[in-house]
Amino acid sequence: MIYNPNASSDCQYCPMLNGDQFLAGSSIYYTTRWRNYGLGFAYIGFNICMAVFLYYLIRVRKSSGKTIGEKFSWLGKLFKKNASAEKTST
Repeated sequence: MIYNPNASSDCQYCPMLNGDQFLAGSSIYYTTRWRNYGLGFAYIGFNICMAVFLYYLIRVRKSSGKTIGEKFSWLGKLFKKNASAEKTST
């Protein structure tokens, strides 16, 4: 409910005095701002490093003509071991 729609200097609508009260409802506090910045930059840095590493691994590195399936064949073998272990246990 707006008390005075013509008010230009004094807000009579907002139930909160500042943004900290609003963000406290989501457990975001001003005192942890540097930790949150650090986590955000670590996330961005990790994604950039992994993108460059995977690009190098798949596109740049010379692998004597191996296909992508041959490069990651160890990953398929890992899952096949788990699948065969489940079949023998049942």
